[in-house]
This record gives sequence, C-alpha cells and structure tokens, in this order.
Amino acid sequence: MNATRRWIDAAAPNTAASPRRRPTLYLAAERRPDGAVVTYDKFEQRASLEAGNQVRTAYSHDPRNRRLCGLVTAKGTPNTGCRTLSATPASEPNALQALAYQYDFVGNILGLQNQIPVPPPSQYGGPVT
Repeated sequence: MNATRRWIDAAAPNTAASPRRRPTLYLAAERRPDGAVVTYDKFEQRASLEAGNQVRTAYSHDPRNRRLCGLVTAKGTPNTGCRTLSATPASEPNALQALAYQYDFVGNILGLQNQIPVPPPSQYGGPVT
C-alpha cells in the first residue's frame, strides 16, 4: 500500500543545552491510495478524514482524557467540538451524521447518539441539498 505521509517535529528545536535530542515526530497527514486524506493531531489520534468526494469527517477528543467525544461527517467543513448527549445539536445543514459519545469513569461507552434529526416519513431518503 503506497501512501504519501508528512511527518512533523513536535518537540522544540535542538539547543546548546540539549544538542543530542532526538526529534519527536508524529504523523500529520496521510494520503491513502483510494484518494482519502487522513490528518492526525499531536497525540497521533485521527483529527479528520476527507474522502475524494469532498465529504469530510471531523473527530473531536476530550482534552482531559483524549477519548473520542464527537464525530461529524458533512460535505464541506463540519463544525467540530465535543458533543454531549443532552445538548441540543448544532445546526449542520450538510451533515450526514453528528455523533456524541458518553463514557463511564473506566472508559466504557455508555451512550452514543446521532444528533441529526430523522426526516419525516414523507421525505424518503432524507434531506438533500
């Protein structure tokens, strides 16, 4: 599998105080053979995935424990940020899914909710833009 990868040095540059420091690298972006572009954050967790048809999935992680707390898939650039199960979903006109996750203290998933409203029965197939 051939992929184009771009690595970023996450640490500070070499200084006189620590001239033999080895760079701390993380994978910033990867272009897969199917045309998708995957980006990663500095913790090497997936930040986004953009398919060849301009549909993008954005992943949000809780800064306290780095667990996945929100996932939005939309055409264009989706709104990112952690989502809660009790919160009113943000308006996403082009969203296909907007998932909110809830965990217990150990890390087990307690709840998963798609916050995109289900279309009424008269609109078979859902909303189309």
